[in-house]
Amino acid sequence: MRSLVIAVAGTLVAAPALAAAPPIIACSVALWVTDQDPKGLNVRATPDGAIVTALRAKGRNVEVNVTGAAGAWAQIDGATWYQTGSQTTLFQGAGFVAFSKLGLAGGPAGRLGEGARILDQPAAGARQLLAYHGSGDKAQPIEVLGCSGAYLELRVNGVVGWTNDI
Repeated sequence: MRSLVIAVAGTLVAAPALAAAPPIIACSVALWVTDQDPKGLNVRATPDGAIVTALRAKGRNVEVNVTGAAGAWAQIDGATWYQTGSQTTLFQGAGFVAFSKLGLAGGPAGRLGEGARILDQPAAGARQLLAYHGSGDKAQPIEVLGCSGAYLELRVNGVVGWTNDI
């Protein structure tokens, strides 16, 4: 780690430099808030920064529009609550939420289509690691780890890979 030298009251002092924020990788995916905390999912101004608002999703279908990924953080530009026959905008603007609090449609376990391909990288022509075959007894929850372009990085059945089959 590099140090930053600063002058404090005429004395030079070495202070640890601030860690650089992870770069934001552009993506365009819609994910669902899986966090059921009654206080809501914190939307932050920057990754791990000041809280802007909280998305209360307990018992509600709340979708976020993800526009980027910065490490474990999803950059969003809006959130919508879907009820039968209508929708309500809950948040509009720039913010960050933890990927660990987001998932695919269908609840905390999420859903992938039958035969969804899990790839070794987020690109056309990438090597297939596995084909997802539904939510049988052997299926484990699907964990969203990140995104790049139209691809999601997932941990599914113990395998980490990428898919755009959502």
